Amino acid sequence: MSLDYYLICRRSYDKILHHIEIIIYAFEDMNDSDEDVCEISDEYIDIKCNKHFFSERKLAIESLRTQCTNKIYSLCCHVFVEDTIDISPDRSINIKYCSVCEYTVNKP
Repeated sequence: MSLDYYLICRRSYDKILHHIEIIIYAFEDMNDSDEDVCEISDEYIDIKCNKHFFSERKLAIESLRTQCTNKIYSLCCHVFVEDTIDISPDRSINIKYCSVCEYTVNKP
């Protein structure tokens, strides 16, 4: 597979993970909102099962994303760029990263 394919996959995995996190938070909000109503209904069990399902899916997608990222880093002919980023209003650091795959070089 090509580098472009893996870059597209990683972006897609990032989007999927973002949406799964939103779903998990929504289930948590439902869980926390009104426990009296949840205890009356059998749907309370479904909420827990669905949250568990999405939590498992999140772990699976994170694993796929990690594998994809490792493949990207091995296939990329890195084009490194140096840049300065602000960490706080009073502090900034210099970083070096690949403009193609976003691999960041750790400086000692």
